[in-house]
Formats: sequence, C-alpha cells, structure tokens
Amino acid sequence: MVSSLKFNVKIMGLFLSALFTLDTSSSSLSEYEIDYKAQYNGLDVKATYTLKHEGDNKFVEYSSVKNILGEITEISEFKLINENQIRSEKFKSNRTLIGNKRRESSSFDWEKKLAIYTKDNTTKSFGIEKKIYDPVSAKVQLRLDIKSNKNSYVYDVLTKGKIKRYKYEVLGNDLIETASGNLDTVKVKRIHEDNKKRQTVFWLARDWDFVLVKLNHRDKKETYSIEILRGFVSGNEIN
Repeated sequence: MVSSLKFNVKIMGLFLSALFTLDTSSSSLSEYEIDYKAQYNGLDVKATYTLKHEGDNKFVEYSSVKNILGEITEISEFKLINENQIRSEKFKSNRTLIGNKRRESSSFDWEKKLAIYTKDNTTKSFGIEKKIYDPVSAKVQLRLDIKSNKNSYVYDVLTKGKIKRYKYEVLGNDLIETASGNLDTVKVKRIHEDNKKRQTVFWLARDWDFVLVKLNHRDKKETYSIEILRGFVSGNEIN
C-alpha cells in the first residue's frame, strides 16, 4: 500500500509537469483536450487534461489522473498578461487514494505581493516580489519561453508548501512515432540538481502548439512513461 500511495503522488507530479498548449501563429494560448496513457513500473494509468479560455485572458486547466487505487484532480487558473508572460492566480489539488483524502490549494495576490498555500487545515504565506508559479502555470510559461527561443528556462514554483526552483534544457528537435502519428517535436530535459541520477525527458509537438506528447522518467528505483493516445487542439485532431 505504501508503494501504491507513493506511485500516485509521483505520477501526479509527473503529469503536472506537462500538457499545455501554445498557439504557433501568435502568443495566445489555445484550448485543448488530450487523453494520455502512462505506466509506473508497469502499472497502467489514464489521464485527461483540458484547457479552457474563460475570457479576459483568463485560462483554466483541469486534469484527472486515475487508476484502480484512486484519482487525483488538479485545477489551475491563470492569466495571459502579455504575449509571452502568464500570471498564476489559483491552484487546487484533490487526492483520493485508497480512501485517504488530501486537499491542497494556492492563491496569488499580486497587488499585495502575497501567496497563500493551504494543505488541509495548515496555511502558509509567501512574499512574491518576483515571478512565482504553481506547478501547472510554470510549465505553461516554459512552453511560451521555448516558443520565444529564450536561452534560460528557470522557474520558481510554489509546490507542496515550499518554493522550489525548476530548471530545464532544450536538447533539440526530434521526429517521434506516437499513437497519433509521426510528430515533429522539441526534446526537453529537466535538470535535477539535487539528484544527478534522476532523468526526466519530454517531447513537445511543434506543429500542435507544443503540447506534451511523450515523457520518460527514470531514477534509481522507479520509471515512468507517458504518451499521447488522442488529442484535440483548437478543435483539430492531432495527427
């Protein structure tokens, strides 16, 4: 049971690191809905991610990750404040695993320069003098920055009651085969400075607004894999 709970926490972090979309004809974000298959040490997992435009440059991403042990849902609200910059507003996570429930949330007050993190009945506050993201909005910003060909991909993220620094490196272009066909992608890796043995590499579809289409993770004890099954970007099927 311990390993099963660990799996669900790990795999959710894996999914939270991805699945965002950018419009290749402008810097606005495109709506999408994508289904994925995944495995954790051989255990099957299913996931669905949906991004909706709520108007006034506000976007909401909803995700559901489930297997026979339970389900984790995430909701992230953020705004596109200019062509290449997003701003986090709210983030919620609900986990139901083998009867155990856990709720987390974050809110960002940019006028007061204050972020509030809540886990069950515990609350923490953080000053936000600089750019701070939630686990979802950080990856949206990553994809905007990759599209803009920036040289640095470093993000401060409020996650699990702490502010952590996420770093990435673009490895180049790669043509890969998926269930949705052969896709022209950008290959990216996350830099794990705290654990050099951890390896996380993922692929973003260049012709389909840079949505995640594949991810591999490996460390000393665990392996994850994610791959697109079927997806739609702005109503068009990925193929």
